[in-house]
Amino acid sequence: MSFPNDLRLAARSLRRAPGFAAAVVLVLGLGLGSATAIFCAVDAVLFRKLAVPESDRLVRLYPHPDQGNWSYPAFRDYAEASDAFTGLAAYSSGDSVNLSIDGRQPERVSTSLVSDAFFDVLGVPPAAGRLFGGGSEPVVVLSHAALEKRFGGDPGAVGRAVRLNGHPFTVVGVMPKGFFGPDLDSFPDLWIPVSTWKLALPMFAGEEMLIARGFSWIEVIGRLKPGVPLSGAAAQLDTIAARPRPDLKEADRLSRARVVPVDEALLAEGSSTRRLAWTLLAAAGFVLLLAGSVVAGLLAVRAERRSNEIAIRLAIGASRGDLVRALVAESVLLAALAAALALSVASWVTKLLSATASVEFPIPLAAASPVLALRVLLVTSATALLVGALCGLPAALRASRGNLVPALGANARTVATGPRRGTLGGALATLQVALSVVLLAGAGLLLRTLVATQAVDPGFRVDGALLASIDVSRQGYGPEAGAQLFDELLRRVRALPGVTNAALARVVPVQNGGMRATVAVDGYRSPTGRDENVDFDVATPGFFGALGLPLFEGRDFTARDTSGSPPVAIVNQAFADRFFSGNALGKQLKGVARIHAPVEVVGVVKTAKLRSLREAPQPQVFLPHAQSYLPGMTLVVRTEGSPRALIPVLRSVVGGLDKDIPFVPRTLREHLGVTLSQERLVAGLLAAFGAVALLLATFGLFSVLSFATEIRRREIGIRMALGAEAGDILRLVLTDAARLTVTGILLGTAVALGLSSLLRHLLFRVAPTDPATFLAVAGLLAAAALLATYLPARRATRVDPIRALRAD
Repeated sequence: MSFPNDLRLAARSLRRAPGFAAAVVLVLGLGLGSATAIFCAVDAVLFRKLAVPESDRLVRLYPHPDQGNWSYPAFRDYAEASDAFTGLAAYSSGDSVNLSIDGRQPERVSTSLVSDAFFDVLGVPPAAGRLFGGGSEPVVVLSHAALEKRFGGDPGAVGRAVRLNGHPFTVVGVMPKGFFGPDLDSFPDLWIPVSTWKLALPMFAGEEMLIARGFSWIEVIGRLKPGVPLSGAAAQLDTIAARPRPDLKEADRLSRARVVPVDEALLAEGSSTRRLAWTLLAAAGFVLLLAGSVVAGLLAVRAERRSNEIAIRLAIGASRGDLVRALVAESVLLAALAAALALSVASWVTKLLSATASVEFPIPLAAASPVLALRVLLVTSATALLVGALCGLPAALRASRGNLVPALGANARTVATGPRRGTLGGALATLQVALSVVLLAGAGLLLRTLVATQAVDPGFRVDGALLASIDVSRQGYGPEAGAQLFDELLRRVRALPGVTNAALARVVPVQNGGMRATVAVDGYRSPTGRDENVDFDVATPGFFGALGLPLFEGRDFTARDTSGSPPVAIVNQAFADRFFSGNALGKQLKGVARIHAPVEVVGVVKTAKLRSLREAPQPQVFLPHAQSYLPGMTLVVRTEGSPRALIPVLRSVVGGLDKDIPFVPRTLREHLGVTLSQERLVAGLLAAFGAVALLLATFGLFSVLSFATEIRRREIGIRMALGAEAGDILRLVLTDAARLTVTGILLGTAVALGLSSLLRHLLFRVAPTDPATFLAVAGLLAAAALLATYLPARRATRVDPIRALRAD
């Protein structure tokens, strides 16, 4: 008989057991759907190559040994001198512009400034329109996502005029769906020629970014010529870097280049993203393995119940191979149905992930593979069929080796032995408990980490404050006009009812990024022998009060701290302790943020967390905005009432000053919550996996114990006929369940302790072997096992000895 015929017979058999089929499809579909959703999320990070032609010839160039960005002249030096590449191209990442369409309110969108050869080097043609033709024309190429979101997917967007930072640009092309550039660290909405940098980045207009060798801001990619090895290109670049350049100062000499294949450089070096991706994929794999073990247990139970049918088929001439193939066909058919359900589950989970993950989440969900992508469908289908076959094979092999005489005899149902150690059902139940321990332990450790992180004092008062980023340079304001607008903004906001304080700062803790600068301190000798590199910020008077950051010593900035007065600074306590042994007032700093005159310390504030709630205290310097003007600032408003209730009024105030300035408000608590997004999402995912694991393990134990009680009815009847009480029977069933559960907990705990060190990089103030977590997991699983055992145990105590003995 052929396998297609086996599948037809399997379908007929499963139609007679709809409850069993539904349970298997649901369990396996849930496990497979979870794994598929995580595979979609991490595919680009772990498995998928960059979606460009011949990506194996595409490389990234990094300065050696700094591993940072390049200056534009350095890029040009390599591009003009090297012949190992078909082309080199430069691009920026992490930039943004104010985009206005049809005169509507501008909104901040991400952009990348690219050299003329950028798209040619990548080898990706536009989906519509054209690419850059060289020169300095103000044109823009849209991403497919931007076309959908900003233009409603209208292909007529090509040729339309838009305004970037108030300047007219023309849309000349649209890139294909799924194209986002050469790395996973940024996802531009649009690309513009690097020659238009003064329009896109007006805050750097004084830097002459295309000729300044001391200003490093671009990334460099290249495409190797056919036949040129990576080592050959690297050697040629080394030769170029070593050429004498008497026209350049030593500090401006060309750095050596390190050449890295682009598929290895998709993420920033030192990123923990891949490790996190493997962690999530492993957790999803545990859920799938657990679901498979439950399904294997259900199939084993079904095979035991069909022992008479199997014996008859063997007796009338069916070979054991035919029988194994027929039983495996049932499991494969169920797996195929589960794969269809898994795609629906995966689609729902991926939408939930995209909706809940913040921009700070390290795994780039914007690059996630679509659930219905061919590679995802192939992986899901292959995994489903493999899991289905593996789940059905043990039961099929065991059933086909059955003894025909007792199976066909009157006492066929007494052959099975129940879920004791050494049996298939017992082994699977033990495995389910062990897998649940692993997942629940990981979830417990991360949940404790989340609680510990949330309990950290950020150093300032979180509630009662509202933030809004404002960048006036993008609307053409120079330093004088920008300072006047900021002064008028603060005057109007401070006059609003309920506002107790308002100020501006360049950086508001806690957030990724920020500003750093070298600082020289008289009398302090750095361990490195060089000036120290510390965090610094620029703020207006009242910032510390608006943020709720206590001033320990000295004074705040005042209106007297102007561009014409002696430069001053305020430092945090960590700075004072490190550089002045705690006594910083009146001391002087040199070389801070290009201020050539000595800067006097006039105040000391409490040390706040800067980039992460987990970080150790970091030294920081604050400069008055009037003495270190910056056009991009964050408005901080302290209010007596609800901060969100203030948003419409603030929007009106900003719009009254300039309706073209984007205004994106958020509360300080929401801002702080972004820093916890990774902990929340990862802990939430593992908690969800743990909950599914607990549910599946409970269901698996229940099904195995229920069947064990059923097939041991005769044994139980005999025991009761010989005088066993209900309590004795209850202990018998509970002892079997306890043996399985304790074995599974011990095995799972041993595995979890061995794997917990892999979570060390995600933990905070929680040991990977935290006893409280493991005890809680053991208690939770013990309670779940007791719940799963209760109904089968109660049913066993109600067995009628007479009916049980007559039944067989």
